[in-house]
Amino acid sequence: MSVAAACLAGCHTTGYKQSAAAWNSQTASAEVQAESRELEATLASLNELVNQPAADARPQFVKFSVALDQLASSARRSGSGVRRMWQKRLAYFAIWDKEIAAIGDEQSCNGPESRS
Repeated sequence: MSVAAACLAGCHTTGYKQSAAAWNSQTASAEVQAESRELEATLASLNELVNQPAADARPQFVKFSVALDQLASSARRSGSGVRRMWQKRLAYFAIWDKEIAAIGDEQSCNGPESRS
């Protein structure tokens, strides 16, 4: 009886908890997607400036300049997010390995002889 209780206590898992590394990878992904949108906006404003110039090109140039500044800012954020993700990846995979081992332990505790 005490062996079964010890096995069941060892097999108890708390379920999946999102780690900082997982959160960082989701954040990095969102930042890269935002950078992609900023790039498209910058290219669109440059295309407009070059291919459809107005009599006074200053407003178009200002629009392009603002879009370029936003793209540069977005690129810095996404680069930082990707670096954070890579820094946390080892911790994430260590947690993942522990969770997989716990699942394996749980399955061995609930082996074929415990199934009815």
